[in-house]
Amino acid sequence: MNLTIFYNSFKSIFNNKNYISLYLVFIIILSLSMLNADNYSHLTNYILILLLVSFLGIICILYYHKEKNRIHRVTFVIIICFGVLTCFITPILSVHDEGEHLIRAEITSRGELIPNYDQETGTYTTIKAVNNLHLDDGKKHVTSPYALLPIDYTPYHDPSAFAQNPFYGYLPQSLGIIIAKTFNLSTIWLLWMPRLLNLLLYAILSALAIRKSPILKVPLIIISCIPLTIYQSASISIDSMINGLGILIIAYFFYMYKSSDKQIQMKEIFIFFFLCLLIGLCKVPYFALSFLILLIHPKKFKFKKYYCFNIIGIITLGILAILWTNGYATPNMINSWREDFLIKNNINSTEQISFIKNHFSEFFVSILQIGNYIEDLLSNNAVFTGFFNFPGYGSLLVNTIYPMFLSAICFLYPHKSLINIKSRIGSFLIAYLIFIGTYITLLLSWTPVGSINNIWMVQLRYFMPLIPLLPFTFGINNEIRRIEKVDNILIVLTIGFLALLPVLTVIKTTMN
Repeated sequence: MNLTIFYNSFKSIFNNKNYISLYLVFIIILSLSMLNADNYSHLTNYILILLLVSFLGIICILYYHKEKNRIHRVTFVIIICFGVLTCFITPILSVHDEGEHLIRAEITSRGELIPNYDQETGTYTTIKAVNNLHLDDGKKHVTSPYALLPIDYTPYHDPSAFAQNPFYGYLPQSLGIIIAKTFNLSTIWLLWMPRLLNLLLYAILSALAIRKSPILKVPLIIISCIPLTIYQSASISIDSMINGLGILIIAYFFYMYKSSDKQIQMKEIFIFFFLCLLIGLCKVPYFALSFLILLIHPKKFKFKKYYCFNIIGIITLGILAILWTNGYATPNMINSWREDFLIKNNINSTEQISFIKNHFSEFFVSILQIGNYIEDLLSNNAVFTGFFNFPGYGSLLVNTIYPMFLSAICFLYPHKSLINIKSRIGSFLIAYLIFIGTYITLLLSWTPVGSINNIWMVQLRYFMPLIPLLPFTFGINNEIRRIEKVDNILIVLTIGFLALLPVLTVIKTTMN
């Protein structure tokens, strides 16, 4: 039996030697391009991480060729393999706002679903161990003097805890903290366990999405493995849930769009709107994903009257968006360091709206030219890793070919079945509405009054859930049978680009 397993494994490697060779050459060339003169005196870490990602990549490639018909499983394995590695090697609290996310997750782990803000002290109560990790954020791994100490449960007061976010966005992370506390693990596990559980959530949501979607499975697996997305998902950030829900909602839309006549029942409609509610409460502009259901032909629904429920559902979500923003999110956002920041920088949504009314033509022109902001989003090579705290990261080669690769998937990948022009225009308008809505939200909540041509705080990661819509909107209608080898190569390249994420992390954290 053991000899049979060994023989089959060897045969699998031999049959896929060309793809494995492509992968190894690919990551070696691109990872070498990341090195500079200062790195060559510290090559041990680089060689070790390169050997590790080489091994993980080969495992993923072999598993892909074994499970081509169940590609959702492949997605899960790829995300877990490289995501877990990223969880452990990413520096302490180095991801955007990870420290504040950790505080909220620790508060949630104690059953406090809505953080209690002490008006007298202007703080939230957490534990001292969380602050100990803050003392070394972005700088160290387990070598931190605090990381290996037992968890310090001494009450600690912090002025900010992302109280404006919904509690369910922190359930995986809080479960990780509960596990760390229950088993009396060292302080570093307050970081690692939430990261691991958060990654697991994203991997499950992505796998479910690809399993559910009847179309564009290869583009969806490539998009779910964007390095920036994995980087965020392998942290304590709520972006893991937002990105996972985004790809699941769009996949569910694909499922309904390609369903047979009279196949969609009330259950499917309810699930779709429930998912839109979950993502909308996390990031309000994404309530607009609910408009996708209007692109589905009425004959797809079991009864024509069901189509009327779509309108009711959209209106209901719109009302909830207003109530949530004004009644919960905004008041709780102000209960933090953000209040002083807003006052200091003359940021006031009411006054901003008044300014827009008095300068509407200027505002309208600014919105029409909002596409100009795309260049800023792609600056600093954020499309690859999102390592915003590592200036000069990556390489010119990687930062040139990866956007080209992702753009080719989004705009040139051929459809197996026809997507009509009406549906393409509709999905484009919905994506554009969310794009503009995000900018307007930041204009009102994070931009000084009168500065309508320079909107603050816009980051590429805010738009990651929109990317799965791009192949549907812009992909090429092509009835010619695709060559299987093309998809094979695309998956190999996807694994290769993702393997560069931990390589880059090691280069920038342990070799400089």
